[in-house]
Amino acid sequence: MINKKIIFYIFTMIFFVSINPLSSDSEVTNPLLIKGSKFNVSIEFYNYPLKLGEQFFDLEILNISENKSFKGNADFYFNTPGENKRYKVVALKLPAPDLIYKSAFTFKQSGIWDVELILREGNDYEEFYFKMNIQDPNLGTYKYGYLLMLFVPLLILIAIISLYRESRKNTDK
Repeated sequence: MINKKIIFYIFTMIFFVSINPLSSDSEVTNPLLIKGSKFNVSIEFYNYPLKLGEQFFDLEILNISENKSFKGNADFYFNTPGENKRYKVVALKLPAPDLIYKSAFTFKQSGIWDVELILREGNDYEEFYFKMNIQDPNLGTYKYGYLLMLFVPLLILIAIISLYRESRKNTDK
């Protein structure tokens, strides 16, 4: 029979083990704040640090030349690390909040990507340039995640069996 203290310590260990997140070598922070002469931009990434795969991000844009919310076009140009290819992505404005634009891009190659953000609103036009460090996903993290997913149901099964045996033993007395 499994001791109740052992089960308690195992559950405590599972829930309180901390995993240190990896940090990116990029100067890009979350949110990325860019100040220009006509527009101020805040880009918030959903998944940070940036890894291979689909990345979603929100843009908040303020037209500082007219001191109002941005109601124009926001276009991203992503240049691959070898600058062999260039991809255009349009940021779409949400209907409710005035400042939020949403966009997504799938990174298929790791490395330093050169990013251009072009904003157009009426006669106002501004270009922003920055770099994004896209890293390979950490395979070790996935391996331990799968082990945890296998271990937790096994532990629950063992707990159910031990509780069933204990209840059968108590009813037989």
